[in-house]
Amino acid sequence: MMTNKNHLSHINEVVKSNNFTLTSKNNEIAKKMAKVSAQIMLKNKEAYKDLANR
Repeated sequence: MMTNKNHLSHINEVVKSNNFTLTSKNNEIAKKMAKVSAQIMLKNKEAYKDLANR
């Protein structure tokens, strides 16, 4: 059986690891969102141009 101190230390390591994983995933999601946002803005720009030329 682990002592309380070792147990807490282990839990702390797991939490740190999970935080790192979540941060990485959040960064990936943010990049994808920025890309999609840029694509939407481009489409809107094209749509407005199209409307202006009618």
